[in-house]
Amino acid sequence: MMRRCLLVVAALAVAAFQHPSCSSCSRLPARLPPRPAAGNRRAETGEATRRQARVAQQVRSELAILIRDGATRVKSTARVDPAVLRATSVVDVTVSPDLRAATATVTTRGDAAQKREAFSWLVANAKGFRYALAQRLRHSKRVPEVTFRKADVGGAVALMRLIDEANEGLDDDVIEGGLDFGLDLDEYDDED
Repeated sequence: MMRRCLLVVAALAVAAFQHPSCSSCSRLPARLPPRPAAGNRRAETGEATRRQARVAQQVRSELAILIRDGATRVKSTARVDPAVLRATSVVDVTVSPDLRAATATVTTRGDAAQKREAFSWLVANAKGFRYALAQRLRHSKRVPEVTFRKADVGGAVALMRLIDEANEGLDDDVIEGGLDFGLDLDEYDDED
């Protein structure tokens, strides 16, 4: 019994002094975590692949046409004033990496009631838009399911206008970030 314990202790001592990556070592080296596949790197960083960008551009252009001609192309029970639909534009479309879902950012020029009417019509007819996209994009294997998101471009334009009005009263010879943009270098050349 004592002999077995000594052998076990001796074996443990020898294993402790051996390098884990040695070929003579009985222990296997620790496993490294798997490297991400080449296609997954962009998904981790949030960048769109070329295919996502291409599909997003196709969906964006076709959605813009469908919204403009929406009263006749998309089958729906609710009707919207065609002038409101012509005032609606697709700002951006993002497509998921598996190309099954797309988020379209839309904006409408006009008052709040027209914006609400146009957006509610778009959301109510999302399945009709997908069907119409499938008819127009027959070459695609899969047509993404479209969800709509509002973008208030009018609010951003109003804010930019306020910033421009505030900047009009400032002097042009202002030092910004440590740089003097109003500095005349010809004055210093005359002193030499």
